[in-house]
Amino acid sequence: MRLSNALNLKVLAVAAILFISTTSMSYIEPEAVKLPDKCIITDGKLNMDEPKKVEQYDSLLQSYEDSIISPIPKVDVSEVTDTSINQTPETEEDVESKTNDESEIVEDKRVIYLTFDDGPSLKYTEQILDILAAHDVKATFFVIGDWATYYPNIIKRIYNEGHALGCHSMIHKTYDIYKSVDAFEADLKCWESKIKEILCELPDYKLYRFPGGSSTANIYGTRDDCIAMLEDSGYLIFDWTAANCDRWKDNKNEGESTDAYLRRMLFKTIRMCEQNEEQPRIVLMHDTSGSTLAMLDWAIGELQNQGYTFDVLANMSSSYMS
Repeated sequence: MRLSNALNLKVLAVAAILFISTTSMSYIEPEAVKLPDKCIITDGKLNMDEPKKVEQYDSLLQSYEDSIISPIPKVDVSEVTDTSINQTPETEEDVESKTNDESEIVEDKRVIYLTFDDGPSLKYTEQILDILAAHDVKATFFVIGDWATYYPNIIKRIYNEGHALGCHSMIHKTYDIYKSVDAFEADLKCWESKIKEILCELPDYKLYRFPGGSSTANIYGTRDDCIAMLEDSGYLIFDWTAANCDRWKDNKNEGESTDAYLRRMLFKTIRMCEQNEEQPRIVLMHDTSGSTLAMLDWAIGELQNQGYTFDVLANMSSSYMS
């Protein structure tokens, strides 16, 4: 009887301890995920064997670029100067020639390059691919090598469906990438190795987008050297000229929904491109954003209704950096 009572007391004590510990713990930080066979950069040298711990997926999406990229400025585009006043009358041949020339310029200016950064995302990228397929639109995906390791089948689908695949670094950690040209090149080589492992080949074009944009490398004083290295390696480099601003909310109006804000900023920034005929319409979005997924079908349909066409940056003949 005494033994039974003693056991009961022990059981009650253990239960009490478990109850107290579980009720007092409101949140358990998820453990870092260990990724095997990853590329590691140590002092500018590439180590393909050492496994690396990285944070959980969602935490990486709050990357360094959020804190250093300035929001797209508010620009008043309402003032238009009429340059047609007091011009010399034109002959019919002049008018016809000018009309043909303007048609060619307008047609070229109606091309939009949709670009998606920071993926692939398990939650959103394939749904975005479904929407693009439904509209018969091709886009450019600047992918992070770490996430390519997680989701190689999504990388294969992007590539096999005719979208362009570009480098957005292996690790998307700006200090580690930009601290030296050697570190930058090591990160690039690591990304190339991972993509070649997944696709069994590298694309016959080379596209690069700096994490945070090319100006971010200026913070570390390595921008020009990194650009020179990329160009020597045959890469085209692309910033952006328009965006739906799914990562910036500085221009959001009070009471404006996120969906309405993304729609407004997309068309506002595209219209801003019209002020500079030499600016291609390169639209920045993120395939890690549920808000972008929600507005994408409408956005593509609306742009098509307004006469815009779409192309991939692999068909550009030169880089564009802001």
